[in-house]
Amino acid sequence: MDTPEECERAVDRIRDGFDEDLRAVVVHQFAPEAAWEVRYVREDVSEGYGDTDLARVLENVTEDFVFEALVQDWHENIRRLGELHGSLLAYEDAVVARIVLSDGYGVCFSLEPERRGDVFDVVSNVGPGSSGGPS
Repeated sequence: MDTPEECERAVDRIRDGFDEDLRAVVVHQFAPEAAWEVRYVREDVSEGYGDTDLARVLENVTEDFVFEALVQDWHENIRRLGELHGSLLAYEDAVVARIVLSDGYGVCFSLEPERRGDVFDVVSNVGPGSSGGPS
């Protein structure tokens, strides 16, 4: 997948900002067709899933991104809060964040649950119109 520079910068900022608490990073594309590329999976996370299960999880996550992209306009219009820059799902064992970038691309990453408060800084500093990085 040929990704824009904006995706590369986002991946670099995420990897630099979370170090050992980072579980995985995936770049995804919505158009012209759905695609994804794993940029990082921490070894213990990969071992916990096994190759087949990890591939299935990533495929399901990508399908979820496509669904989110389809309803993004609806969310923006119904809430009237401006452009959607990302989403956050907080689970018992991990935090999953999705950052919406331009041109149909985005970045998803997973962290240890203790870092959920830090995700808000990253989404605001990596998303559209940002110039900073994780604090």
